Amino acid sequence: MQVVLVVMTGFAFLVLFEAVRRGLLGHPDMQIAGNGSTLAMLRWTADRVPGALPRPLVFSVPLLVYRLAMLAWALWLATALLGWVRQGWQALNTGGLWRPRPPKVVTTPSPAPQSPPPA
Repeated sequence: MQVVLVVMTGFAFLVLFEAVRRGLLGHPDMQIAGNGSTLAMLRWTADRVPGALPRPLVFSVPLLVYRLAMLAWALWLATALLGWVRQGWQALNTGGLWRPRPPKVVTTPSPAPQSPPPA
């Protein structure tokens, strides 16, 4: 069971490493689609309605803000993981790192009690 936990922990570290790598080095996918829009150019569409349309509001920040947020998350994740690994290692070591299997207890049936001879 201990070996399985260590292997699963290693797999989780690989998944987190890939998530951080893609977040820091990749471009955010804003799922922009339709009307010929791309990541670099957004083409607005509006239904035909009578009267004035409400003005759209766009909140946009440079990509550097996204990267700084991802960096802050990655740094927090690294410090949190160190604490979690320390706790896990202490829990794994409780009672010894590689505990031997408990010895098998062999029980022998006790002889049936003897009845006293008839008097």
